[in-house]
This record gives sequence, structure tokens and C-alpha cells, in this order.
Amino acid sequence: MPLINYEIETSKLSRGKYEQKTQFSSFCIITLILIICGCASEPDNVVVSSDGVKISFDVQGEGEPALVFVHGWSNNRSMWDAQVAHFSEKYKVITVDLPGFGESGNNRQIWTMSLFGQDVAAVVNKLGLKQVVLVGFSMGAPVVIEARVPHRLRWDPLTIVFWRNPEIPDIRNSRVQVMCPEML
Repeated sequence: MPLINYEIETSKLSRGKYEQKTQFSSFCIITLILIICGCASEPDNVVVSSDGVKISFDVQGEGEPALVFVHGWSNNRSMWDAQVAHFSEKYKVITVDLPGFGESGNNRQIWTMSLFGQDVAAVVNKLGLKQVVLVGFSMGAPVVIEARVPHRLRWDPLTIVFWRNPEIPDIRNSRVQVMCPEML
């Protein structure tokens, strides 16, 4: 008689361990599915370029035209924080981290102004912006000019370019040029 009780108790313990393992396995599978689904889509402030590089950007404010700020060499989108604070009260302001800078990817194989221009265009097109002012500083100047290449954008933006004249070291001689669509 004691032998039967022992077998019943052992059977109950085995069944309990089996249920525990099943619950743990189910928990692991559900967790894995949630992680995969959560990682599958890009955040709202990221677009992937034509060559697979992650392009990060910020959007603040509302209103038209949208102002798209592109930083220069060795900077990132945070260089525009003062302008964002000012202009986002009245306009939608987008700041872009070019590949290799800030939070954007650096897995590009070929680095050209044309590709940087395509990156800016990809951000603008993802946001579906219709009225846009492109603002480029230093290296951002040729980038915004490249972003204007026909058929790259769904719109014809006003472009503001800031750059220094390399032959005149005095910052007071920096140039500001406004490029209207009919100028290019």
C-alpha cells in the first residue's frame, strides 16, 4: 500500500514539473515573438536610405513651409537646437543626422554628396512634405543642393545655403545664398 501512494505522489510531482516547463516554454515563445515584432519596424524618426543606411531625424512643431536643417561636417542635428527652439513655434522643423554622424548609421560603402542628398530627400519624402525650405550649413550646403536634383523630391523647394569662403578666413565674410527653384 505505501508503494502505491509513493507512485501517485511521484506522478503528481512529474505532472507539476511538466506544467512548469510548459508554462516557461510558452512564456519564452511569447517573449520572443514580442521582441521580434517590436524590432521589425523602424521608429517614426528613422528612414532607410537607398543603400541600406539608417537615417535619423527629429521633427518638431507644425506649420508650413517645413524647414529642413542639414548640418555640416563633424556635426550632427543638435547643432540646430537654437534654430529648432525658435522656428518650431511657427513651423514644422526637421533636423537630419547625415550618415556617419549623430544617430544615423555608418555602414555606407560609397560616400558622396549625391547620396547624402538622396538621404535628405528620403526623409522629406517619408514625411510627405509639400512646402519645404532646405537649409544647409558647411558640408550641408552641397547636400541640400543635391537633394534638389530633379525627380529626387516630390516638390520644388526653396533652398538656403550657408557656407564659408575658404579663401577669406574672416567669419564675417561667410556667404548666405537663397536659391529659388528658377535659379537651378
